[in-house]
Parts: sequence; C-alpha cells; structure tokens
Amino acid sequence: MDIEDFDLADHQEYLLPSPDGYSAYSGTHSVHDRSTVDDITPERIARIDVSYLARGDHAAKDIVLLVELTDGSWATCMAWCDTTGWGCQDSVEWKWAKTRDDAITYGLDQEARTKLGLPLPHIHSGDVGLGSPGHVAADCPGCTTDDEREHARRADR
Repeated sequence: MDIEDFDLADHQEYLLPSPDGYSAYSGTHSVHDRSTVDDITPERIARIDVSYLARGDHAAKDIVLLVELTDGSWATCMAWCDTTGWGCQDSVEWKWAKTRDDAITYGLDQEARTKLGLPLPHIHSGDVGLGSPGHVAADCPGCTTDDEREHARRADR
C-alpha cells in the first residue's frame, strides 16, 4: 500500500454519518464503558492529531485517525475498504475517550498504534497492589497526573 497525506473532506462521506447516501459509519462508542456516545461529525473535530492513509490495489484503503474534539475529549477511527471500495467489504470504527492517552491505549489496537507511530502511554512496572503486574496508569483509579509517581513508589515497597 502507498501511504499518503490524509484530508478528512476526501473521506467524510464514508467515515462520518451521512444522511444522503452510503456511509460505513456505525456510531461511536466510549472506551470507558462501551456505551454509545454522540456521533463524530466534522463540527465536533477540532483537529486531526495523527493520521494514516494507505491505498492498495484498485480502491482499497486503510485509514487510522487520532482526533481531538472541540470539547477537549479525543476519538480514534480505524477504517478500511477492500479493492471494490466503500460499500462492499468495509468497516469504520470510531471510539471516544476522555483523554488522549485513553484514546491511544483503548481506542486503537497495536497494529493501528504502529501505523501512527504511537507507543502505548506509560505503563507501571511491577505489581501495584491491584492484582495486575504492569497495569496501565490511565485505567487505575489511584493514578493521576499529580500522584502517579507516588503511586509507582508505593508499588516498589
């Protein structure tokens, strides 16, 4: 596949809700509780933080996006279509998260993170007393930006 720059305007009729025609968009879900949340629309997107677009044979496309929304929350999109283009074999999956780290950690799979060149956000090493060695700080009620270092120190005791 050939990798190229991404322009949302060129793809929004397939990636976002479309009242006039076909769209592979099937809703947006929270990474926190899997509930359905407000649709991702062009008006809600403040900026595209990182994007990946690869074109394959004929009409095949592979798209991965990390976007910041106007309310300060984040969303990810993983989308693809086969050589016949949108409308046959395709998928568009949008996930919403409160923070950029949560979007990267829970809204993208490893393959998508690799395509965007994004590592997993900080992961504690060692058992932090929550029954899981190497837990993800963003998923831990005891970890916040301010006290994450102290929390990690407690784990070393």
